[in-house]
Amino acid sequence: LTYTTGLLFGVTGLLWSHSLSVVKKPAWYGAVYSIAIVLGLLSLVDNMIVKDFISGTITGYEGLKKGPLFDVYSIYMFGLFVLILFRLYQAYRFNTGLERLQRKFVFWGGVVYLITLLIIDFVIPSLLNDFTLTAYDSPATLILIGSTAYATLRYRFMDVQLILRTSFVYSVLALCFFGLFYLLAWFFTTFLGGVWNIASFFTGVVLCISFAVLLPRIEHAAIYVANTYFYANIYNAREAFETLTKTIASRTDLLVLGTTVVRKIRLTFKVKKVFLVITKQSAADSESKKYRTFNARKVVKFLPVLHMIKNAARAEDLADKPLVYTKDFEHFCRKENVKVVIPLIHKEKHIGFIFVGPKQADRIFTKEDLLLLDTFAKQGAIAFDNAFLYGDLKEKNTHFKRLLSEKSEFLDIASHQLRSPISIIRSAAELITRSSGKSVISFDDALQKMYDATIRLNNLVDDLLLASKLDSPHFSLSLDTFRTISVLELVSSILETMSYRLRARNVKVSIDIGKEAVIFGYDKYVSIVLENLIDNAVKYSYNTGEPCIEIHARVLGNVVRISVSDNGVGISKNDRQRIFQKFMRTKTAQKHVPEGTGLGLYIVRRVTEAHPYGRWGFKSVLQKGSEFWVEFQRGNVDPVVSKRRG
Repeated sequence: LTYTTGLLFGVTGLLWSHSLSVVKKPAWYGAVYSIAIVLGLLSLVDNMIVKDFISGTITGYEGLKKGPLFDVYSIYMFGLFVLILFRLYQAYRFNTGLERLQRKFVFWGGVVYLITLLIIDFVIPSLLNDFTLTAYDSPATLILIGSTAYATLRYRFMDVQLILRTSFVYSVLALCFFGLFYLLAWFFTTFLGGVWNIASFFTGVVLCISFAVLLPRIEHAAIYVANTYFYANIYNAREAFETLTKTIASRTDLLVLGTTVVRKIRLTFKVKKVFLVITKQSAADSESKKYRTFNARKVVKFLPVLHMIKNAARAEDLADKPLVYTKDFEHFCRKENVKVVIPLIHKEKHIGFIFVGPKQADRIFTKEDLLLLDTFAKQGAIAFDNAFLYGDLKEKNTHFKRLLSEKSEFLDIASHQLRSPISIIRSAAELITRSSGKSVISFDDALQKMYDATIRLNNLVDDLLLASKLDSPHFSLSLDTFRTISVLELVSSILETMSYRLRARNVKVSIDIGKEAVIFGYDKYVSIVLENLIDNAVKYSYNTGEPCIEIHARVLGNVVRISVSDNGVGISKNDRQRIFQKFMRTKTAQKHVPEGTGLGLYIVRRVTEAHPYGRWGFKSVLQKGSEFWVEFQRGNVDPVVSKRRG
């Protein structure tokens, strides 16, 4: 019986080692089991495997000798043990991460134990016909038990609490079934006269239906107790997935969607923390940035290696992938206590990553957990991608509405502003052609009006064309076209072309520009910027008592600040945030100067930003005047493109 049990032990050990391995069970396992059955039957025959048995004690067997088939039995057990060790080695060799560490200790414990077993139970008895040491095979079992226990305690091998919690739930349900059975039997026998009658049958049907209704509540209560006292969660994968799918199906807001996914993972797996990092760029980038708060900068530098992760993986498993699990990434996972990394992938593109912390009581994430997390991630990636598409569509729709609004504004402004100078030209020409000696207007005045209207018309067309060019997202200025520009010479040239308007409107100009004020820029565009600022100062100080403008230039480190101030109508606080937008004209400006496109300051902003160190700004007091300023790179500084907004 002892040696028959040995065969059973060997076959069971083979099945156990196979369950730890990831290699498929070969077909010839059937032959191994068949031989075990034959030897098991032969071992029950007296004197076949062992003979001359007198008695057995705790210290060994008395008078035991080997039988005629003992050597055959020993060879079979030797082969069986070698096969078990080979399977344990495969379990260690072909697993990764935590499973590999677990199986490492089980493998070496099995090697020492089985070699000890072969020597004392088979080698020595076969060669020396001595069975005195066979009693020590049972204590040798402690070697395998100890290594397995260490793997269980240190590396969570064979999740014991998982077994306990599941067994507890099923035991509770079984007790309820048995308890109900005996309760019904007692009830039927005592009150209904027996089990096999009509009254008992119908009563049993009613009670069974009632029990079926109560059964889910009993199971839920048992799961709650198991989760509370065995420190691990039991979840229904299908129910959890369906709940998540229904919840996120109609979500389009990234913040709400991300919060939902994070909360579902935390509640389902009872984890301490979950972090979501979105890496995808989109038109709705302002929305996605809400989920770039968790170590966003740290995560970005790991993107090349993170993109190699295609499925949910434990941090320990990644340790076997040197291209992924770098020292920096290992430090990051340890510092943030990251246990599982889950990529959000849709259409073969990474949208982001979910970093999951430890479970309660630091329980292991099983393969089933990883499979469900991966399913969560795939469903979440689809929802996130839909949210991005919705955000992009919303952004494009907003942009389209803005374009329609700008188109409407452009048509209104163009029709009004073009009609006015054209009407002046036509009226002046009509007066000249129809005058008959008593002309209402002199020939020179008519020509001057026509000239002014033509200039105004030309400026209008130039502004519209330039604004259209600047509105392109790809607009930029090449450094090859830049040169050093004397601010004093440029301002003097602009004022000379505007001399007639300045005299006609009696506007005084004060200039404070030193020769050291030299800038580095595109002279054509810098001239347009200053022309717009000076033209605005002239227009909006014209209706004041003593209109005057001041033009200053100051060297401030690597830049030159050019400012144009006036004593005009000023700008109200409500309009200050929008005056640099396209087609924007304040109510005060429209009241004092009806003609205008609202493009001047927009052109100033866009051109200034296209220059190195380009900045712009202003300050204004209503009814007291305004000061607008721009900054350009100083002429003797190495050109460094560094855009800074006003």
